[in-house]
Amino acid sequence: WNNLGVTWIVAKKSQEAIDAFTKALELRPQSFDARVNLGNAYRISQLPDRAEQAKKQYEAAMKLNPSHPAPLFNMGILYLENKSLSEDQIKRYDIVKDYFSQYRQLQGPTASRDKDPIEDYVNEANNLQKIARDQRKAEAEAVKFAEQERIEREREEAAAAEQRRVDEEKRRVEEAAALAR
Repeated sequence: WNNLGVTWIVAKKSQEAIDAFTKALELRPQSFDARVNLGNAYRISQLPDRAEQAKKQYEAAMKLNPSHPAPLFNMGILYLENKSLSEDQIKRYDIVKDYFSQYRQLQGPTASRDKDPIEDYVNEANNLQKIARDQRKAEAEAVKFAEQERIEREREEAAAAEQRRVDEEKRRVEEAAALAR
């Protein structure tokens, strides 16, 4: 069932993969591989709660084998892909980098001549985090600018209202003077 599920993932048939991995876990509830693979099937699915379901499976796999790096890698990818997992996008990218850091610690160093494949994911998280920070800063500046414009508009309206009051008072004085002559 686990191998069939992997075949369904390769074929991009996530629901069939979910069904196969679920069956594998019914037969062997402690199957680490089936648990990680079920998380992957949920992650690639179109189900509305896919991120939460995948996270649940990866967390269960981490409990089954805390020293295996695969669930950490997959959690990093999951958080990188899914905004729904964190309200604060800047913190979400910190979580991504933390999972990849833990993965590296468990995985060990790559061969010195090989590029560390995790580096691309970490760079992507850093770039997206910078974009999120820049966006947050721009939004804060826009709010500040809008507030300054509102204050200036209120000042101008108050000055115009005061000028209308002065003009009205001047008109009354002139009318009273005209009647007194």
